[in-house]
Amino acid sequence: MKKIYLYTLLLGFVGLTSCEDDATPVLSVKANAILQELPKSDYVFTADNASEPFTVKWTPTDYGFQASTSYTVMLTNLANEKSVELGTTSANELSLTNENINLLMNDLNVYPGQKGELAISLDYSAYEGKLDSVAGNVIKFKATPYDPRTVNIDWDYAYVAVYKPAVTKAAANADWNWATAYMIGDVNGDGKYEGWVNFEEDNLIYKVLDGKTYEVLGEGQTVAKKGFYQISVVEGEVTQSANPVLWGVAGDATPKGWGEMTKLDYNSETRLWSKVIKLLAGKEFKFRADPEQWYGIATTNTNNDGGVLGGEENIKVIAEEDQTYLVTLNLTEVGKYSYTLEAVDFVPSTEFIYLPGDYQKDGTADASADDCLKIQSPGLDYIYTGTFVLYKDKSFNFYEDTDVYYGINGEIKWEEDGSKGTFNIQKNAGDKIKMDRSGNFRMDLDTKNLTGTITKAGWEVIGDATPGEWSAGTVMDYDPETKLWSITVTLKDGGMKFRKDGDWSKGDLGGDLSALTDGGGNITVTAGTYEIVLNVEAKTATMTKK
Repeated sequence: MKKIYLYTLLLGFVGLTSCEDDATPVLSVKANAILQELPKSDYVFTADNASEPFTVKWTPTDYGFQASTSYTVMLTNLANEKSVELGTTSANELSLTNENINLLMNDLNVYPGQKGELAISLDYSAYEGKLDSVAGNVIKFKATPYDPRTVNIDWDYAYVAVYKPAVTKAAANADWNWATAYMIGDVNGDGKYEGWVNFEEDNLIYKVLDGKTYEVLGEGQTVAKKGFYQISVVEGEVTQSANPVLWGVAGDATPKGWGEMTKLDYNSETRLWSKVIKLLAGKEFKFRADPEQWYGIATTNTNNDGGVLGGEENIKVIAEEDQTYLVTLNLTEVGKYSYTLEAVDFVPSTEFIYLPGDYQKDGTADASADDCLKIQSPGLDYIYTGTFVLYKDKSFNFYEDTDVYYGINGEIKWEEDGSKGTFNIQKNAGDKIKMDRSGNFRMDLDTKNLTGTITKAGWEVIGDATPGEWSAGTVMDYDPETKLWSITVTLKDGGMKFRKDGDWSKGDLGGDLSALTDGGGNITVTAGTYEIVLNVEAKTATMTKK
């Protein structure tokens, strides 16, 4: 969302003259566009009126002749002068819904239940920007947003606002995001707020705010290590889990019985724990945390459609035969915990495979450690990928969970130029992979076909002077000790640049070799064989002709 600050509304006519042709007439605005008043001056957004239209209309700009005009509609919080763009159109109106405007209140720091003083303004241009102006007026109105997550909540709740240590207290108070903040609740009405929050990074700070008054219930709390934490607030005292918590299921209905939990995977986008698991008909289970904590069912499970958690009773699998289910656990619904069971025919893969090895700190080969490399299967289709640095003479294998690992069957077969290696794997068998070279590589693994590839990745030279010209880059070698990229390559007369991972949006360096810039110009090259060394951190490069 584009954000600007609206300080001044420029009024009047704007004219300018083209210098390209003395015969070009003077372009001027004869009459500015005029915004029409909204149907109401005070809006209270709710779930019931969320789908109702919110339309901004205006009279067209008059240039004295027909001109194609582009209009940009802006919404501003008059209290802090923060603005967001509502949209751009060539028509004389912009149609949105109350729901659209309600969500934008978050970007303007207008909080649910609080009335905001707002203004709509209009920028417009014609003739490819040669004529720019603003509407001859602004329209002001008031609006009170709501948080859609609280529609069915009949208990007190609080927001958990998370920020980094470098953010000042004042900035944190002003800019926390209510639309994405985790929420905890006083479900039992006993004054105890409780819930779960996932922290995406180490060393984050958080505060807890009352969900209606925004009074600070607790602040200055920190988490040293990223992960999933339980947070409670009682009479202004905030407590949290000592360490990040993992969740799973355990019971005689589950693969590992009551003695060990089958771990669930957490998705930070959906904020759900889930996994496809085979459950035994007529048997029972509970949700279990590590460190140990148990959640049984609080409602009767009559047809495996899920329910509310919080009781002591085991969850019984009601089925005539064993079945594979997508088991989902929701611990972030404003203090109310629930689960669902969905029978599935397709068994997806895990989201991640880990690469524990002796490259880790103290050679621990610990799949649960933060320094353990991992590859991901976004589609849960048994095809995994990841890009990272691998070290010569260091070894690793592929770890799915406590019961499944993969080892190499044979050796890596490298192509002659060393750009790519292929290998085969075995399930719960085979040797560790030992690298015979260091570098930055993309790892691809197919656990259905038991195959894998390691491909050089990272920065490359590209341009009409290079072997692949502008259609394909030539990947450089990475030295993790010096953190330098290098290549010896034969070039033609022409130009070249440095690009990362075959994607200009990931990295595009050009210009002067002694001071490379993002998006810089082509580097002029004369034909010859060169050793090229790139220092990405310093944004410098050298080219030595052989």
